[in-house]
Amino acid sequence: MHLRALLLFTCIFALVACGSDDGGTGTPSNDSGIISDEGAVGTDATEENDSAMPDPGVAQELPTPPQSSVQPNIVVDPIEYTFSYISPLPEALQRQIIIANSGKADLVITKIEFVAGSSPNFIIIAKPPLPKVLHPGESTFTLVVFKEITGDGEGRIRISSNDPDSPDVDVVLSSYLKGGSPKPEPCVGLQPNALNFGNVVRGQSKTMTATISNCGENDPLTLNQITSSGFLGSAISDEFEINPTINTPQVIEPGATVPVDVVYSPLLAGSDFGSYYFNTDDPNEPNAKLDVSGVGVAPPIEELGLTIKLTWDSNNCDVDSHLYAPTGSFFDCTLDCHYGNPSPEWGDANEWVDNPFLDIDDVDGFGPENINITEPRPGTYTYQEPTRNLPG
Repeated sequence: MHLRALLLFTCIFALVACGSDDGGTGTPSNDSGIISDEGAVGTDATEENDSAMPDPGVAQELPTPPQSSVQPNIVVDPIEYTFSYISPLPEALQRQIIIANSGKADLVITKIEFVAGSSPNFIIIAKPPLPKVLHPGESTFTLVVFKEITGDGEGRIRISSNDPDSPDVDVVLSSYLKGGSPKPEPCVGLQPNALNFGNVVRGQSKTMTATISNCGENDPLTLNQITSSGFLGSAISDEFEINPTINTPQVIEPGATVPVDVVYSPLLAGSDFGSYYFNTDDPNEPNAKLDVSGVGVAPPIEELGLTIKLTWDSNNCDVDSHLYAPTGSFFDCTLDCHYGNPSPEWGDANEWVDNPFLDIDDVDGFGPENINITEPRPGTYTYQEPTRNLPG
C-alpha cells in the first residue's frame, strides 16, 4: 500500500505591491478552451466531445517585432495553405491555424470567420471562445477541414483583432487535385493528416497512428526524411515522439503503406502542439504535413499525495511558487520546483510519481499556481511564494 498523506493547501494572498487594474477585486475570465463547431476530424474523439480539444492558451517563445509603442502584434501561421488530395477523398483533411501575440500588450481576437463567397469545401470545426484574449507570448489556434463537396474553389478566413496595424488578417485556403486516372507518379498519401490526443494524464502516454502510403499505381515513392517543428519554426514539444523510429530514406512501393505511431507523453499539465513533415519525391506535395496536438492534465486530486494551490487577489502581477525537497533550498538547481524547473527528478529515475510538477503556472494575475506530487517521499517539504512584478 502506497503512502497517502493528502495535504491540501489553499493559499490566498492580498498582494497590494503587485497592483491591480480593478482594485484587486476583479475575477479572472473563464477560458473554456476551444469551441468545436463540428468535432475533430482524423482523431479518436467523437463529434460531440468538445472536451478532447486542446486548450490552446499556451505560452510560446515568439520574436518581438520592432515597435514604437506598447501594443499587441498578431502573428498567424500559415496565412495560406493548399490541401493536396486524390479523388475520391476517403477522409476530410485537417489543418491547424496558429494565432499568436508577439507584441507587448494584450491581443483581443474578436472574430474568426469565412469571408462571404468562400467555397463550402472548407469548414471551421473548432475555434477558441470569442472574444479571446492573448497575453504577450501566448497563442491559440483554430481548426479547419477540407471536404470534397464541390469543384475547385478558394476559402478565405478573416481573423479580426485589436492589433492597430493589422486589424484583419486573411488566411487563404485552396485545394489541388493531384489527378484522377491515371494517378500521378509518385504520389504520397497521409491519413489522417492530424492527430488530436485529447486529454492525457501527465506522466502517462497515449499512442495514435497515421499512415503514409504510395497512392500511385506504377512508380515507387521515396520517403527521404522526417522533420518536425512547433510554431514558426520552433522545436516541436518534447512530449511528442515517433516510436518506433521510421528509417529513411525508404522506398514505398505502389499501394504499400508505412504506419506512423506517434506517442504523446505530457510532462506537465497544459496544451502541446506541433507538426511532422514527411519529405518525399512526390513532385506535387514534397512535404506532407501531420499536425499533432494534445492536453496534459494533472491526475485526479484523490490520486495526489501532496497538492498545493496558490491564488491571489491582484491582477497584472506574477507570484511564483517554490517547493523545496527536504534537503533543498531557494533556487536549488535540482531540489527546488519552480517556473524555471517545473518537473525536477527527486527520487527514482525510473518513476515519476515521486517527482513534483508545477502543473499550472499563472504569470499575469489571480492564479492559480499548482504544484503536485503523486507519492511524496517521507520528509519535511518547504513551500515559498515570493512576489515577482511584471515589467511595464
